[in-house]
Amino acid sequence: MFKFNGFIIIFVLFFLSCQGIESVQPIDITDIQGTWVLDSASRNGENTESLDGLFYTFDEKKVITNLLGDTAESDFSIQDQQIIHILEDTMKYQIISLNDSTLRLLSNIQNTTFGFKFHKLIHDPLDADSIENQELIQ
Repeated sequence: MFKFNGFIIIFVLFFLSCQGIESVQPIDITDIQGTWVLDSASRNGENTESLDGLFYTFDEKKVITNLLGDTAESDFSIQDQQIIHILEDTMKYQIISLNDSTLRLLSNIQNTTFGFKFHKLIHDPLDADSIENQELIQ
């Protein structure tokens, strides 16, 4: 009887200890392919509108963005739940959450913490009218 109760106690303790471990699904490049348009951004926890109109279009190896003002293409990769974006300087974005329609990122740019919430554009990713029309729908 003691061996059986001991086994149950050990099993319950093991089960409870595993409840706190959150499984993180690895992010694959195909998970972020497409165009993502900024819904909202924060700078050091405060909402900011200075990035309104920001978008990223990811394909297998390249990203097109207007982060620096003009639309430009550059390389990127995904490593350990981060998007590594190679611009003039390498930028890292921590992927907070990702599903088929929403992408949330955190980044530290020049010692300033930025938070980003994007929605996925449904239309042709390189069609400027699609981006404008999608923003009107939101």
